Amino acid sequence: MDFDKMPRFKMNALQITCKVSEWSEIFKVEPSEIERQIELAYGWMVNNPRRAPKSDVMRYLYNWMLIADRKLSMRKRPVDNFKEVRPPEDEILTGEDFARMRQAI
Repeated sequence: MDFDKMPRFKMNALQITCKVSEWSEIFKVEPSEIERQIELAYGWMVNNPRRAPKSDVMRYLYNWMLIADRKLSMRKRPVDNFKEVRPPEDEILTGEDFARMRQAI
């Protein structure tokens, strides 16, 4: 992340950088997605100066992540515990099985 482009976050650069991996584990997204959300949060701050936080940037960023997660705007990492379940070979119906069923009707 380039904190030179985000001067309001520059004071908290070390804290933010340390939290990226923690937040990626909490929200189950890639660290690059957390960095993208930080840039979006900064863009919002710049464009909404009256509503932007005056202090406690870390709280603001964490709340931003919570809202992004709730609104499903974060790209989730794929579920890695997916296991393909296939029926046993003797339970799979073939074209002949369907033909016999049609004849029986």
